[in-house]
Formats: sequence, C-alpha cells, structure tokens
Amino acid sequence: MAGGNGNKIVKTKSLSTHSIDNLKSKPIRISNLRDARRLLGRLIYEFQKGTIVNQDAKDLCYLVISFCQVLKDCEFEERITNLENQIS
Repeated sequence: MAGGNGNKIVKTKSLSTHSIDNLKSKPIRISNLRDARRLLGRLIYEFQKGTIVNQDAKDLCYLVISFCQVLKDCEFEERITNLENQIS
C-alpha cells in the first residue's frame, strides 16, 4: 500500500510539472472578462483531465477570479464617475 502512495506522489509531481509547462507554453493574456472566462474554462478542463493538481488549479482560479473582481470594480467606478459628471 505504501508503494501505491509513493507512485501517486510521483505521478502528481509529474502532472503538476506538465500542467505548468502546458500553461506556460500557451499562456492566455487576460485583458477582459472574455479572456478570463476562456482561461477559467481551460483550467477546469485541465483539472478534469488530471493534468493539473488541486493546489495549482486553486491558485490559478483565485488569480482569475481576483482579476474579474478588480475589472468589475473598475468598470463600476468608471460608471459612477460618468454619472457624477453628468449630474454636475
């Protein structure tokens, strides 16, 4: 049984390295919500295939979601500023 766990650890390391190399070889520049959606879809797909490990998926998804929130906040702030300028 210990040998099986050892194989899992080695396999996970290999998958993690492969997933990072895969994402680095075909990076997606995120500049809008459409790009973020595409990257998030790719992360989910890689996770389901088993080519990306839990922690890598969590870290990258956290970054994508954070980007989306900042983008939405900036757009909201811009809308408020435009409305305030129209009122003044």
